[in-house]
Amino acid sequence: MRLLAARASLASAARSSALLVGRLVRSSLHSGVVAFAVSLDARAAHALRAHHRLTLSVKILVVTAQGATVTITRSVLLRR
Repeated sequence: MRLLAARASLASAARSSALLVGRLVRSSLHSGVVAFAVSLDARAAHALRAHHRLTLSVKILVVTAQGATVTITRSVLLRR
């Protein structure tokens, strides 16, 4: 799982591509609902404190035991 934020959200002067601000790897998961929490890096945490909101793109990559890959991307809004 990867958390991505736009560079503009983090007050970066570079291009508008997304930056990785958090990452989580889990293995050997059973089927069903899985709860998780991903920590933000310092830049993202600072931006959230400063602006009281931060839009992130959550990219979840699931690989089955047979090797098939499924990617799911969702946009989430963090509020403080």
